[in-house]
Amino acid sequence: MENTKEKVWAVLTEPAGLKDIAHGSDVMTLREFFEYIQIGGFIDYDGFGKWATQTKLDPHILVYPSGVRNGTIVPPKWATHVVWYNR
Repeated sequence: MENTKEKVWAVLTEPAGLKDIAHGSDVMTLREFFEYIQIGGFIDYDGFGKWATQTKLDPHILVYPSGVRNGTIVPPKWATHVVWYNR
C-alpha cells in the first residue's frame, strides 16, 4: 500500500513533461551537486545539469554551476536530484 501512496504523491508533485533518465546517466542528489559546486568540482566549462527526481528529469531547463553558486538558479520544489552532462 505504501508504494501506491508514493506513486500518487509523485503524480501530484511532479510537473508534466518530465522524461525518463537514460540508463548510465550521471545522477546525484541535490546535496552532492551543491557540494561539488561549492568546492569547485563543477564549473560552467565542465558542462551542465538538469533538475531531476530519482527516475525522471526536466529536459527543458539547463542548470549551470555559476547560476547555482550566485543564486540565480534554484531548484524547483519537486527536484531531489540533478543529472549531470559533461562537455
